[in-house]
Amino acid sequence: MMEDERPWTPRYFMTDFSEREIRAIEETFPGCHVFLCDFHREQSWVRWVAKSCNCVPAACKENLLSMLRKCAHAVTPADYERALESLKTSQIWMDNKRLQTWFSKQWIPHSRRWVWAYRNNEGIQVNTNNGLEAQNKVFKYAFLEKRKDASVCGMLHCLLTEYLPAMMQKYIKENVSAMGCLGRSYSEAIPEYLKDRPAGFIKHCMKKVEMANTLEKDDVLKISDNHYQVKSEVFSKKKMYDVYLKTESGLPSCACMDWSWSHLPCKHMFAVLLHGQGANWLQLPEMFRESPFFTLDKEVTSYIGMTLEPDVHHEVPPVDSQCSLEPLEGRVGRKSATKRIALRCREKLDLIKDMSYMCDNVAILQYADDHLTALVMTLQDMMNTDEGLVPTPVVHSVRFKRKITQSQSKRVKAARDLPLRKKKSQRRVGMAADRAKVNRKIATTIAFVEEEK
Repeated sequence: MMEDERPWTPRYFMTDFSEREIRAIEETFPGCHVFLCDFHREQSWVRWVAKSCNCVPAACKENLLSMLRKCAHAVTPADYERALESLKTSQIWMDNKRLQTWFSKQWIPHSRRWVWAYRNNEGIQVNTNNGLEAQNKVFKYAFLEKRKDASVCGMLHCLLTEYLPAMMQKYIKENVSAMGCLGRSYSEAIPEYLKDRPAGFIKHCMKKVEMANTLEKDDVLKISDNHYQVKSEVFSKKKMYDVYLKTESGLPSCACMDWSWSHLPCKHMFAVLLHGQGANWLQLPEMFRESPFFTLDKEVTSYIGMTLEPDVHHEVPPVDSQCSLEPLEGRVGRKSATKRIALRCREKLDLIKDMSYMCDNVAILQYADDHLTALVMTLQDMMNTDEGLVPTPVVHSVRFKRKITQSQSKRVKAARDLPLRKKKSQRRVGMAADRAKVNRKIATTIAFVEEEK
């Protein structure tokens, strides 16, 4: 087949670090670029650092992993170069020749495959191929479990006639059950531009909208119609996140880590949409708004009347409950001042929790522990307590008595008037029953004799 006649020309692949597999993919699809899965990359690093033969001291393992992750999570090529330089000038690097050889030969030459900066420029929203691994697990244990002795031909027959139709049916059901025109109902709190989208995406956006509501209008600074700056609530009031509604790549952009990781609308983007003086959802690029990750596949409605049942039924993982036809609830837009401040406090506490895992400096952890202890004691003294416990408001749920219709009351009365069911007599037969009868007669005779005496 000629290259220009190839029916499928993918631009990207994602695999684990197998050079043979990468070479085969890029030779089969010229111009295709292969990225490395974040999960397998992280797993490979952790395993290498944990091996005793690589001579990484126990006290330095977390610090080394932290420097390696800074290289991987660099948002721009310049950030990657700075993180790499910091790694190479560290004492851990200078003292460990095996580390220098391993990272210089195996990972640095392939940096364009695993550094976020090069992946983000392409607008890739996939960071791991674990979804494919999960499908492989379903096929292996739910469909091939009883066909362990099947040949390759038998495996392909199962794949084509059972697994793929079952997955197609699941895909159609999840899309159809999320469509408003076919029964899905939405809360009034959900904006129109978020309706008729995957439930997971809606819940993500509503959570970010709630967090954006903690920001004030003065926290969003308009630089131009396309460029905004949003103040950070967590790190420092002087830190600003640059938010662009559209970039040269045809995507929006934000300087925060949340956007770099998922490429989903972040808190700062929704802050711009809420307080950005005329900014709205339609200003985001159409390529982003209509991404397959954010939209339903409405073409599946043509398959609703078709029979897609496989010949043999298998226990396929059920459709998520979020895709049921129950109303999809949303949070009310603007919260009270108390709730907004409480939400900001929880956000900062989550950040402290995350940093406590990454910090290996005893002095810093002791400083944080002392101040947190003092803060807890201060809050306990300031809050109203009842014998040391903070009383929580009791919300009484309103219960409605179910009305009984006239026909139902007649049926209840008729059921009460029914005669009691007679108990069945139990007649035992067999050798055990005969022995029991003899024993009862002997016991009766002995009791009668004792009474006469």
